[in-house]
Amino acid sequence: MDNKTVIIENAKFDPWRGDFEAAYWCLKARSTDATRAAICGCLAQNGLLICTDGYRLHMTRLVLADVPDGFYKVTSINKKNIVLTCADNRFPQYELLLDELTPALLRNLDTRGSFHPCLYRLFTELKKCMNVDYVRDITGDDVGDWAVYSDGEKRPVFFCDVNMDERHNDKIAFLMPMLLEA
Repeated sequence: MDNKTVIIENAKFDPWRGDFEAAYWCLKARSTDATRAAICGCLAQNGLLICTDGYRLHMTRLVLADVPDGFYKVTSINKKNIVLTCADNRFPQYELLLDELTPALLRNLDTRGSFHPCLYRLFTELKKCMNVDYVRDITGDDVGDWAVYSDGEKRPVFFCDVNMDERHNDKIAFLMPMLLEA
């Protein structure tokens, strides 16, 4: 393996499996449109892996995998491993979304009850409409482990893994809503 290729394996050793599952989850948000090369891969930055397709953004922290900072194209992804190859593309300025993650927002995450009432409130009170497949990609089967927040009709919906700590692969996602026409 050269320094421009990174392999994240689906190992039997549990912490390494966590990195594989987190990277696999994150890569669900990358674009498949080859004409949009800047969002067909992923960005590694300060231990984070970040992907977007323009409609959603997934971000996760890798605990053990050593992925040097840079933009990567996905050379291979399967149930055994993920192969990332360094590329020269520029990733979009995702930091603009992170500016919204203020301490006040994080204190006001809707964690009351279960995940489904939170989504129901977004659909009814805030008149948000979201691609259900994207919501499934974010939450998988762990809908009880997610907090959800949005502060306005045209603002992105913020999903946060409520089990965030130094031992877990933290997951954060933004999903752009589709506006409902009256």
